[in-house]
Amino acid sequence: SDEEMRAAVVVAAVLRSGAGWTVPCSRARRVLRVAANDEYFLREFRAGELTLDGYAGSMNAATEEVVRKAGELPKRTTTTVGTRIRLFRARLNDPAAVARGEDVRVSLREYASAETAEREIAAHARLPEDALVVKLLGTLDGRDLDSDDIVEAWVTNLRVDPPEKGAKWLVYRWAGTVSAERLPSDSRFWPWAKPPWYYRIKMTMRKSLEAVAELHESGVVHRGLCLSTLILDSMQQDKTDPDPDLMRVRLDFFGWSSTQVSTAAIADDVTALGFAFLQLVFNKADANPPTAQALKRFYLDIFDSNLEKFRDYALSEPAWRPALDFLDADDRAGWALIDTMLAASARHQADPFALLTARGLLASPFF
Repeated sequence: SDEEMRAAVVVAAVLRSGAGWTVPCSRARRVLRVAANDEYFLREFRAGELTLDGYAGSMNAATEEVVRKAGELPKRTTTTVGTRIRLFRARLNDPAAVARGEDVRVSLREYASAETAEREIAAHARLPEDALVVKLLGTLDGRDLDSDDIVEAWVTNLRVDPPEKGAKWLVYRWAGTVSAERLPSDSRFWPWAKPPWYYRIKMTMRKSLEAVAELHESGVVHRGLCLSTLILDSMQQDKTDPDPDLMRVRLDFFGWSSTQVSTAAIADDVTALGFAFLQLVFNKADANPPTAQALKRFYLDIFDSNLEKFRDYALSEPAWRPALDFLDADDRAGWALIDTMLAASARHQADPFALLTARGLLASPFF
């Protein structure tokens, strides 16, 4: 229609001017979703309610194949699965909220797989309003992005591929881009800590367990926990370097989650988080830390799931000494915690009635 054409011209002109992306449109609708016998309202955004600020990156799922041959160490191969998610920085066009001093920043995500997006929605529908997750606010009608003018402006200004036909778009509250994978230095905080990163690492681990405990108790298993899914949010507007005491760890990326919770699935989440914690500690101890894949190979393949043997090996690496000192403190409480977590899946396989919970782990002497 003529009105749609005028809207497309507006978006192209605004993008070229560098002012961000905005299109006039009707008021947002709200759609009703039902999960776990509770009403869950998911807002349906239109493009004119958002201003697009830039491209933030992409991510893919990966699967791991293990090949075992007699007399040889297992060979692990990681393969990327074609379920790309693209992330964009955006803002809500809400002058009243801005006047009240509210944070109107959001994260806009494009899901190539509608099934992946639906799993995100199903997981969030189970969670309480104040859950420790990067909160899903609603969907964006992808038909608003199909115009040739918008596609041209998108490619010219963002320098990325245009919106994918048939993709599912979700809108999330902004929680920053700092994950536990890129934990900042604590030089500004707690200068009395020796070294300062000890305190931040311990706080990150404790708050991650709290978030996972809440998730499981709400009837959701993540099935993809790693450092990049642990987002370090802050009560402050500046989320680039959160103060440990004001920091909140929020879980993110529920595209591979399930609301079919079992003790085995809970154990798998705990084990995955244990590997994330091990990587977190060694990331801060060495300028060239071992990768998550390398740590898994050390623990599972080379040292046959014996963390004590891995510790003995790590003693020969001077660059890893700070990590060892951190885990050795308080009668090796850190090692005991991680060892218990890494063994959770194997222990459950041996005894299906054994249940190790994230909530129970918070009672560890390490904390």
